Amino acid sequence: IWTSLGCWLTFWLFGDRPRLVDAGVLCLAFGDAAAALLGKAIGRRRFEIRGRTKSVEGSLACFAASAACVLALGFPPTAAAAAAAAATALELTAPPPDDNFWLPLAAAGVLTLFG
Repeated sequence: IWTSLGCWLTFWLFGDRPRLVDAGVLCLAFGDAAAALLGKAIGRRRFEIRGRTKSVEGSLACFAASAACVLALGFPPTAAAAAAAAATALELTAPPPDDNFWLPLAAAGVLTLFG
């Protein structure tokens, strides 16, 4: 439910700028998936945050996938790096209620700073 709510709220807040919505949702879809899949498959350097096991490799995968999505939408590299950093930080820390709620909002929100 949190994923759906985060996406709907992203659409509601940024719907007048479709690229921002696209970027937020794509960071969630591909960044979060890359973190989970690659973190489990090749994650060697593991650590725990807020009771959840994460890996350096999973976090790097989240950053790379998120940045690639934002770049593919035509945003400049600095904006892509900032949005990817926000997405990765939220995937990593998973603040309540859930990282999937906040991730698209944060990625889209950060991109508003770049015009």
